[in-house]
Amino acid sequence: PAVADVIDEMLSHPEWKPGMPRCYDISDLDAGSLTVNDIRLISGFAAKYRQQTGAGRIAIVAGGDLVYGLSRMLSIHISELVGGEPEVFRSRDEALVWLSA
Repeated sequence: PAVADVIDEMLSHPEWKPGMPRCYDISDLDAGSLTVNDIRLISGFAAKYRQQTGAGRIAIVAGGDLVYGLSRMLSIHISELVGGEPEVFRSRDEALVWLSA
């Protein structure tokens, strides 16, 4: 699904409240064609929704080295534009432990 679809689905959930912790699992993402500019565009899109999402903990689960590296870059941009506490993890279990701490 597109970034917009994921955010729209999250925001439409009846229990959603701005600032809630969230986990984005992109470990299956084929990042071969992604560029640094794409990361900036995704960050800008996240900034567009900052009022609705709030600045809570954001866990990003990344698989391979390329996705992990791009996700680290994305977390820096999101932190600067949106706030919150974005962190990148290699496994979903690690991310969920961090989110629940």
